Amino acid sequence: MDAELKRLGQFDEKIEEIAREFGLDFFPQEFDVIPAQKMLEILAYRLPVNFSHWSFGRDYEREKTQYEHGLGIPYEVVLNSNPSRAYLMNTNPFPVQVMVMAHVYGHNDFMKNNFHFKPTRKDLLPSASEAAVRFQKYEKRYGQEAVERVIDSGLSIELNVDPDFFILEESEEEQRERLSACPAVAEASGSFEDLLPRKKADRRPEDYYNRKSPLEPERDVLLYVMNHSPKPLREWEKDVLSVLRDQSRYFMPQRRTKIMNEGWATFWHMKIMDRLFREGFLREEEHGYYNLYNARVLATNPRTINPYLLGLKIFEEVEDRWDKGRFGKEWEACEDPRKKESWDLNTGKGRERIFEVRHCYSDRFFIEQFLS
Repeated sequence: MDAELKRLGQFDEKIEEIAREFGLDFFPQEFDVIPAQKMLEILAYRLPVNFSHWSFGRDYEREKTQYEHGLGIPYEVVLNSNPSRAYLMNTNPFPVQVMVMAHVYGHNDFMKNNFHFKPTRKDLLPSASEAAVRFQKYEKRYGQEAVERVIDSGLSIELNVDPDFFILEESEEEQRERLSACPAVAEASGSFEDLLPRKKADRRPEDYYNRKSPLEPERDVLLYVMNHSPKPLREWEKDVLSVLRDQSRYFMPQRRTKIMNEGWATFWHMKIMDRLFREGFLREEEHGYYNLYNARVLATNPRTINPYLLGLKIFEEVEDRWDKGRFGKEWEACEDPRKKESWDLNTGKGRERIFEVRHCYSDRFFIEQFLS
């Protein structure tokens, strides 16, 4: 085992070197090799250390059952932090472990450079550990049931948070001043009335926005409840909801970029593994293990979308199109299918383009623009 860990350390250095040669830019990378039970706990609890809640126990039993029946085999978990931390399953065969490490560097690059990850907290891991200790103190002081009720309530609306970190948050006073300065407009009441000239609305009373709550439609429902609960929340209750909100926002970019993130990591682990085999760092007999497990990663599923496969194929398509100049007005205006099929201007901009896409897209726009 020690010899294998030493060899993994050597491969880590080589993978990092190759990744930098390919142009990847990532945080310092740390790896932990852990047993299956610990891996399943991280998947269920979302983080290596987190607060206690019955739903995590439920999720653990689900993950464990899937793992024991071969329906969901977790190769790794990568956390969005600086330095980046990744957990590898100790049952992975050595060439698969190397593949997973290469995959992790792709995730690391994506989470460091994608626009949606930029504002996320990189210190959430120690923060979650501290919150777990505080929650235990709350349970001793106020009772486990009281704390559980607050967590239940928060988790029920945890996805109703504002995912757009880059939009500046206004205070209520700033919001009120902005809205008061806007002229009132009569709202259309019918499905086609928005096509007709609108009547001038009556002037709103001066205290209109003092009585209105929320002042505008609110995306961050969890934050609104924290600040405007009809029954004023105590400080410890606000702390619990604040932790849930922070964790929900931390994971939101991963939900918005799942296909891109997995596709990007798969794209690069295949490039890196190809280099390792061609340069003789991995033996020929290890190639079979890699091919088998890589095929499992890319296997189609009749019941759902495989984000690894879909993301990979779109990135490959984008690189190929921009390498051949299949974009722009001339390409769009061409109506000859035979000419389009053989179109190759040898522009060589594919690699540059996929790095641009990795930087600023989410799954929605990635699929809308490039899925063909």
